Amino acid sequence: MVDGAIALVFAPNQAGKQFVHSLDEAHIAYGVVTCEEDMLPPEAEISRIYLFEKETVTCCRMLSLLRDWTYGPVYVVTNKHHPEALYRSYGATYVIRTNSEDVSFLIENK
Repeated sequence: MVDGAIALVFAPNQAGKQFVHSLDEAHIAYGVVTCEEDMLPPEAEISRIYLFEKETVTCCRMLSLLRDWTYGPVYVVTNKHHPEALYRSYGATYVIRTNSEDVSFLIENK
């Protein structure tokens, strides 16, 4: 990750919450976003974005709002099999399908 850059996380489910805990344990700087109308990008550079899907519509909305905030990869983590093409059309770099709540493998080593 670029020095001074942060990871941005949308974590509306248990897997997302566990991922935030993993970022904490790895001492990786991050910010958490919520579903609000008037969101502004943080002043820090964003190196990557992690979106955890709870509802397809909400995830697409978050993708459309956040995609332009980084030149880095955008990960969508879902347990559904159908939305990959949809999420890619909204700007996701990677769509990770898993039923596990542990996705700490997504954290890069410093």
